[in-house]
Amino acid sequence: IEMDKKQLRNQMKQKLEEIALSPANKQTREKKLHRKILESDLWQDSKTIALTLSLAIELDTQPLIQAGWEQGKRIVVPRTLSNYQMEFIDYYPESECRLTKFGVKEPISGQEVSLEAIDLMVVPGLVFHPKGYRIGFGGGYFDRILSGFYGETCSLVFSEQFSNEWQPAEYDLPIHHIIC
Repeated sequence: IEMDKKQLRNQMKQKLEEIALSPANKQTREKKLHRKILESDLWQDSKTIALTLSLAIELDTQPLIQAGWEQGKRIVVPRTLSNYQMEFIDYYPESECRLTKFGVKEPISGQEVSLEAIDLMVVPGLVFHPKGYRIGFGGGYFDRILSGFYGETCSLVFSEQFSNEWQPAEYDLPIHHIIC
C-alpha cells in the first residue's frame, strides 16, 4: 500500500530523531558516509560544492564543509527567498548566520553563486526511493532548484531512510548518486 508523502515524511522525522538520540552511534555512521564522499571522484573532481547547514536530525554537514575549506574548495549554501525560491551563496568560516522560520541556519549575506558554477550539489532529504528519488522537508525548494541544475547531485543517506512505499511524481528528479 502506497503511503502519502506527508505520512512518510513524519515517520522519517521520527526515525531520524531516534537515531539522533544515540549521538555516538550517529557520529560513527556519519563518519562512514563522510569518508565515502570525501574519497569519491565526485568530491575530488569538484571545485564548487553546494551543501546545506544541517539540522540536528540530519546527517551533520559541518565536517564536509570544513574538509572542503581545508582542500581549497568553494563552499556554497542555500538561502531561502520569497515564493519558495532559494539561491546559493558563498559560505566562509566567518559568515554570520541567522535562524529561518524553518529552524535552518542561513548566512545573512554573501555573494550569490550561479547554478552553472556549482559542480556538485549535496542534496538533503528525508525519504529516498531505491531509484534515487527523494522526499524533502515539504517546501519544494530543492525540487525547484534541481529542475534547472545540470551539475552532479548526491545525497548521503542512512539505510533507514530508504522506502519504496511511495511512487515519485512525474516532476520529481532523481539524485544522481546515493551514498549510503
